[in-house]
Amino acid sequence: MARGRAWLAWFLFTGSSGERLGATRILIGIGLLPFHATQYGGLLQVDLAGPRWFYLDPVWYFAVLGIRAHEPVAVLIAFGLLLVATLCFALGYRTRTAAWTSLILILFLKGARDSMAGDIHHRELIPFHLLLFFALSRCGDALSLDARRPHARPLAEWEASWPIQAAQLYIASFYFWSGVAKLRVAGTAWIEGGGLQQLLIGRSLRFGVPEDDTPSGGSLALWLAQYPDLLGMLAGGTVALELGFLALPLLRPLWMRAVFLAGVTFFHLANFVLLKVKFLLLPVVFVTYFDVTPIGRAIHGWVSRTVGRRA
Repeated sequence: MARGRAWLAWFLFTGSSGERLGATRILIGIGLLPFHATQYGGLLQVDLAGPRWFYLDPVWYFAVLGIRAHEPVAVLIAFGLLLVATLCFALGYRTRTAAWTSLILILFLKGARDSMAGDIHHRELIPFHLLLFFALSRCGDALSLDARRPHARPLAEWEASWPIQAAQLYIASFYFWSGVAKLRVAGTAWIEGGGLQQLLIGRSLRFGVPEDDTPSGGSLALWLAQYPDLLGMLAGGTVALELGFLALPLLRPLWMRAVFLAGVTFFHLANFVLLKVKFLLLPVVFVTYFDVTPIGRAIHGWVSRTVGRRA
């Protein structure tokens, strides 16, 4: 028990600096701006002066709060505020307030989208919980505009380390349980390629048979579905990546992490092209696995010089 506690304390509370935490915050915040646009941009297509929409099957917290109708103006304002709050989080301006505001707005926009779509998506789970970890931390006290405040004190190693390490563990567990879910629901049929084949055919024919002379993700998916042996390799590789993700936080060599995460990024790119799954920009959260201090320091320096000239 004592040895286990010592290992956990070493893993969670050592290894990072305040500048690394601030740099990670900067890059995550910048990456979340286009991520939010891809997730909620479709809500802005509703005509502000058009007919009023009512939710037939609102998400559970909308039902609890009594939110039964879609308000396009409220959604437009919430979307704009989310982008502003995310930018403030990235710059480190009133960082904790910006993070909590982003969390609330994500819940609202996700609820509106899922209540309209009639389906619960989980694309926001990783960014949402990373924002939660950072909202509970002192990430705004390094490489930020908030750090200019008087009486600001430097971060201790444990304060800088735990949000990054907690984020790494959460990301790894998310992928790991995704792999477990595939095996639990489909069993060996998924590894043999049967589940992936059905998914490719269903997605490719969702909007009709794709034209043979028009290259697209749908036509490529339909072509790929005709090769079960290849699908078995791809499906097995997917499960192996997801189950192996749990070991990623323990890999110290930089090249091992880079190769592994490059494979996962390619997996998300293929999902987007073949299945139209909007996880394309999710790999922005992978910056937590690397020391991005030089990049964050350069961005913060440019922002500080720009703000100083305008002031």
